Order: sequence, then structure tokens, then C-alpha cells
Amino acid sequence: MEPRVLQEAHATPDKIKSALVYNDEDALDTGMQKVQPLPFLDEEIHKYVQVIEASIPDAKKVNDAVPERVRETVETVIRVAKEGKTTLFKASDVLELTADAYQYARRAYIDDFELERESGAVLKNYDDAFKRMIQNRIETKVDDAEEDLRDCRDLLNEAVQKAEKDRRRLAERTEKEEGNLSEDSLHDICTNTQDNIKDEKAELEHIIDQCDKDITKIDKSLGEFHNNMDQATMEQRQKKLSEEKQLKQNRERQRQLEEELARLKTQEMYLMDSLETGEQIREQTDSAREGANQEVEEWKTKIAELKKRTHTSLDIVHRMEECTDLILSNAKEKKKEWKKRLATMDMDSLLDYRDALMAQGVLFTVIAQESSSNSKYASIQLKQLESEKREASKTGFMFLVKELGEKVQKYTVQKEKLQTEIGRMTDLLTEVRDKLKDADAKIRQLRPSFRLDTLDDKFKNWKKTMDQAFEKGAAAAVNFNSIGNYN
Repeated sequence: MEPRVLQEAHATPDKIKSALVYNDEDALDTGMQKVQPLPFLDEEIHKYVQVIEASIPDAKKVNDAVPERVRETVETVIRVAKEGKTTLFKASDVLELTADAYQYARRAYIDDFELERESGAVLKNYDDAFKRMIQNRIETKVDDAEEDLRDCRDLLNEAVQKAEKDRRRLAERTEKEEGNLSEDSLHDICTNTQDNIKDEKAELEHIIDQCDKDITKIDKSLGEFHNNMDQATMEQRQKKLSEEKQLKQNRERQRQLEEELARLKTQEMYLMDSLETGEQIREQTDSAREGANQEVEEWKTKIAELKKRTHTSLDIVHRMEECTDLILSNAKEKKKEWKKRLATMDMDSLLDYRDALMAQGVLFTVIAQESSSNSKYASIQLKQLESEKREASKTGFMFLVKELGEKVQKYTVQKEKLQTEIGRMTDLLTEVRDKLKDADAKIRQLRPSFRLDTLDDKFKNWKKTMDQAFEKGAAAAVNFNSIGNYN
């Protein structure tokens, strides 16, 4: 029967392993598969490196440092993974998840969209033309005043068109902004990436924790094993000393007791056989002890290697987490920046558009009221001319009748033109008021505190300025300003 100490030595490796999480090759392989290199999949990261490198030249032109920082992180991750003999799959996965956010931020950096805002300059030209018209009226330069009025209408049409063009361009840019990457999509990318990294970290930290526990158990069990073996070895040594002492006493008695020689020699043979057997057991015990220790230490080394590679994988995940934070925070910053810029442009273009519409509305009101006054005057003149014509006809003064008839015809044609102009101005005013109502609603939605004067108030102030110009006899003495003062 095999001695107890040998039985314990032979059984120790399996006994120690049975208490571990990674207790056989299959369990160890399962953990190692999580972190070991995957050549085909690991190569995927290089296509993302190419994309990053391709974006660097344009990024440098606009002082965008993010691509170079991302490239440095990814190159470090590749080096760490190679040295640590672990996979790059999760790093590639993170770069894939954040690819849209990365590309959005690069486009946002180089986008130089701005409003043209040319309507304001046109309105200033309009104010100058209107002032010239008033001055020509003061000086009764009828033809020049009429030409100035046509210039005013053309300039206002141009101002409205330029303002509308800015509004269209802004709408297209805003639509493009949502098409590039909506806020909801960016939020989903952030959430998915953070959840992915969180799950990966938890899984790797769990493997490391299990490795630590297994290594601690192995160290403790080996300590107990060596203590037991030391105790057993000590017992064997004590047994050897006892048998050597008995052998010495026996030989002494052989010299003294010849009559007991046969019995003592038999006992001598037994004790020598026992000593030889004990020496063999001791040699077997040392060999079994060394074998058990070597087997368990080798298993411990395998678990330590798994732990080392898992630590490397976790280091890569931490580095990619920082890289992800850089990519996503940069994308969110650019999204916030463009949202603010577009909102400011929206307000600016609305106010430019409103100024042009207000100026157009004021001019249409001026023309409508002047046409109405002139139409009434023409009606009075027609009545008077018709009366004079009848009186002349009674006296037979046909020359005067003919002359008055020509005047009646001219006033009649002029009155019809004025009535047509009134109708046209009324229609145009209705259109302008509808556009103003829509623009004001959008402005109040963006800035509820903005004070917006009405078209009627604007016209009253404008008319007052016109009257002051005629009272002073000089248009240069007053100020016509179509640009609004908003607060």
C-alpha cells in the first residue's frame, strides 16, 4: 500500500484545481479566448487608422487637433495589444460605433457657412433713394422724383429677394445639419458606446477578479501542501532516527548476547529492509512533492498569463474609453456650436427679412395713401371741369368746351391709373402683412422678449419724417432709416 504522504502528494494538484474557477483546460481556454489575438478581426482596426489619417491634412488647415490625438491613442493601443498578446477587436468595435460622430465633427470643423446678409446694404441704398425722391419732390422735379420712386421699388424688391435667399440657404444648411447627424442619433451613439465599454470593462474585470482569487487559492493550498509535506518528511526523519537507534542497540546486544544472535539477526534483516524501504519512500516523496509543486505552479503560470492578457485588454478598453470620450465630446461640442450658430443666423436672417418687408410695406402704404389722395383730388377736379364744360357749352364757347373736354379725358385716365395702383398696392400690402405675421411669429418663438414695432407704427414714424422734411424744405435735414433697432 502506498504511504499516506505519497498519496497526498499525487492527489494534491487535482485537489487544488477542483476548488478553482479555472479548474481545467476548457475553462482556461474559455477565458483566454476572450483576450487572445484574433488575427483576421484585429486587422480591421487598420482601416479605421486609414480613415483617421486621411482626415488629418484637412483638419490641420482648420486647427482641428482631434484626429492626431485619436491616431496617437489608436497607435498606442495597437502597440500595447501586440506586446501584451491580446485582441484589438473591442478597439475596432468602439471606432466603428463612433465613426459617424467622428466624421460629423470633422465636417463641422471645416464648414464655413455664413449668411450673406446683403439685404441691409440694399436697404441703405433704398433709404438714400427715398431721401432723393423727397428732395426732388420738394424741388418739384417731377420726372426725377418718379424715377427715384421706381428705384425705391426696385431696391426693395432686391432687398426682399436677398433676405429670402438667406432664409432659403439657412433652411438648406439647417436641413443638412440634421442630415449630417441629428442630436438624437448622436445621443444614441454616446449611449451605445458607453454601454458597450461598460459591459466590456465589467467582463474583463470579472476575469481578473477570478484569476486573482484562483492564484490566491493556489498560493494558500501550496502553502498548506508544503507544510503537510514538511510535517510528513519530519515524521519520516524521526522514524529513521528511531530505527537507526534501535539498529545500534541491536548490534550492541549482538555483541553482548550471542545466544540471541539468530533472533536478533532476523530482526536486523527486518530493520534494514525497513530502512531501505523508508529511504525509497523518502525519495518517492521528494519526487512526488516536486512533481505536484511543478504541476500546480505551471497551472498558476497559465492563470497568471490569462490575468496578464486580460489586464492588457482592460488597459486597451480604458484607452479606447478615453479616445471615445474625446471623439464624442468633440462631436457634441461641434453639434452645440453649430446649433447655436444656426440659431443666431436664423434670428439675424429673420430680422433682415423683416426689415426688408417692413420697408416694402411702408413704401406700399405711402404709395397707396398718396394714390388715394390723388384720386380724390382728381375726382374733385373732374366735377369742377365737367361743371365748367357745361357752362361753356351753354354760351356756345366751343373752343373752351373742347379744351375742357381734353382735360376731363386726362383726369379720367389718371384717376383710373390711380385706382389700379391703389388696388395693386392693397394686394401687395396684404401679401407683405402675411409674410410679416409669419416672420414675427418665428422671431417671438426664438426671442419672446424682443420688441417688434408694427407696420402701422413704422409707417406713422416714416410719414412723420417725410412731413418734417417738407416743413424744413430739405430731405437732408431728416434721417430715413429702414434698419430696425431691436432689443
